[in-house]
Amino acid sequence: GSGGGGGGFGKKPEPAAAVAAAALEADAEAVLRQARGNLDAAQAAMFQDSVLRLQQAEPELFARMQDSQGPSAAPDVHEKLVELTWDTIAAFMPLGGPP
Repeated sequence: GSGGGGGGFGKKPEPAAAVAAAALEADAEAVLRQARGNLDAAQAAMFQDSVLRLQQAEPELFARMQDSQGPSAAPDVHEKLVELTWDTIAAFMPLGGPP
């Protein structure tokens, strides 16, 4: 085979994405310091901050999120909760993978 394919994992990130990733890492580092190294507390604080930003950016989605959580949540509400959860987890993962 030619080994071709889409621009998968080897694709270079866009500069804006790289800047956003660096900012997220710095944010996570600061939150972790505030939590005195307690990862659970730092992730909870960052997730809560994300939800508060969502409340300002998308008030209607936030309101529906407050009303419906769990298995009965609307697909867009569920999708946003999953997104916020994974963004929080990713923020605290070391860059570059395993040593």
